[in-house]
Amino acid sequence: MNKSLVEKSRNFYVKTYLQKSITTWKAFVLYKKEKNMFQTKLIEKVSKLYNSNLLHKYFMIWISLHNSTKVFNEQLQMVLHHYNKKVLNRYFLGWVAYYNTKKQNKDVLDRADQQYRQKLLKRCLKQFNLGLGTVVLSGFKNTQHHA
Repeated sequence: MNKSLVEKSRNFYVKTYLQKSITTWKAFVLYKKEKNMFQTKLIEKVSKLYNSNLLHKYFMIWISLHNSTKVFNEQLQMVLHHYNKKVLNRYFLGWVAYYNTKKQNKDVLDRADQQYRQKLLKRCLKQFNLGLGTVVLSGFKNTQHHA
């Protein structure tokens, strides 16, 4: 009888308590797995959100830096264009005025030289004609004396 009672109690234990403890243990294990899965998913979502916010933050910083660099380059181009225009106006226009003045002075000197040459040529021609006239007259007088 003792044996049968032990066996009955063992069977009862296996059926009742062992099965209850196993089902409780299984439920606990499932709960832990679900909790771990939930925590894993939560961690993934939080990291995604953090990474996207971080990415957005630094992307916006990069965009603003890029835009400010682009604006700076455009402003630098405008400043250089303005500077080149001012330098061109200051020095090139000064050079053009100097060149025009030099050209006018040269033209005036050339005209003065030309006028002087013409005047000198007229004088020399007049003197030549007078000298030729006296030579012709003296030659004419000489031919009349010999005839």
